[in-house]
Amino acid sequence: MKIIHVRFPPDAAGPQVLKRVYDSGASISIIPLRQGRRWDASLLVKDELLQSLLNGLRSSPPGTRVSVFDMPAAPDRIFDRPIIILGCPRSGTTLLFETLAKCANAWTIGGESYGVIDRHARQFDGVLPRGKVEARGDRLDASDADPDAAKRVIGGFLSVVRDREGRLYIEREPAKRPGCIRLLEKMPINSLRIPFLRRIFPDCRFIFLYRDPRANIGSLIDGWQYNERQVDSQHARDGIWTYLYPPGWRGLIGKPIADIAAAQWRAANQFILRDLMNIPREHWIFIKYERLVTNSENQIRRLCEFTSLEIDDVLDSMLKHPLPFSRNTLTPPHPEKWRRHEKELDLVMPSLEAITAKIETMKQLETSLPRGQVAP
Repeated sequence: MKIIHVRFPPDAAGPQVLKRVYDSGASISIIPLRQGRRWDASLLVKDELLQSLLNGLRSSPPGTRVSVFDMPAAPDRIFDRPIIILGCPRSGTTLLFETLAKCANAWTIGGESYGVIDRHARQFDGVLPRGKVEARGDRLDASDADPDAAKRVIGGFLSVVRDREGRLYIEREPAKRPGCIRLLEKMPINSLRIPFLRRIFPDCRFIFLYRDPRANIGSLIDGWQYNERQVDSQHARDGIWTYLYPPGWRGLIGKPIADIAAAQWRAANQFILRDLMNIPREHWIFIKYERLVTNSENQIRRLCEFTSLEIDDVLDSMLKHPLPFSRNTLTPPHPEKWRRHEKELDLVMPSLEAITAKIETMKQLETSLPRGQVAP
């Protein structure tokens, strides 16, 4: 298998070229990443289809750079205890990701991994996914991680993973590539995919970032409303879906946004609780968003100790000040901001009481469970 890395010049029509290549069937997967005004993309391709794919890229805009790399013999061994941040959308996962990505030995793909994981799991037709199993939503379990899917996911991460300075792993000379790296991964829908990820990365470590449901769901409502304002009303009614797809998501279409946001919060946290309770205690850690923002330095140092991420002068100096806003911030944070949706939240909160109670149990288990044991 080969990795083809394509770097389009600024403002070039990269997506259109990638779509033509993808539609041709020459590539196994295409992982596009927007880097400012520039499009980068990595493509996985079988050796026998290499020439066909390169021919398809000949229509790329002038100034496009195409590089070919061999897939390492054992790519899965390169990822040493990958770190996966879990949390409901709008729970602060981007803030935590952007902070930990400043660690000296952190490697990321520069964004969220929709192109890496979801390329093999679903296809898209317009706005809404085509072929999605409605009963499952974004859920993937261990049975979905067959050898072919594992190869694509591992190869996909390897093709775009980069160090703190943004230097791609595959672009380093083979002799100068580290033997193993610490991958830091964040995508909220991973909250529904813990068994899938564990099958592919058995030694991975999970960070569960939990935010108070009123604040979290209030922020989800803000995000839904913001995204609906970006399109015309007819488009919004016919197809826009924001954030993760909980099981049975089609049954939520047309319901009040607060109900949809509550269902998304419920699904994310319910699956996290269920799946982490079946994992040895030493493989996960719990952190509250409210502590992250009010006691940032202590919490980040605690997480770095758990994950073996290295703090050098870059992150150390950053931790002397309040954490900057994440790139996904819609309006400046405030602990009482959720009150603008207080009436809607009062209606949905009773349905979440069982989960919030289990969260409290998890907080106790985190400190009381001996290492190597799972919850009873």
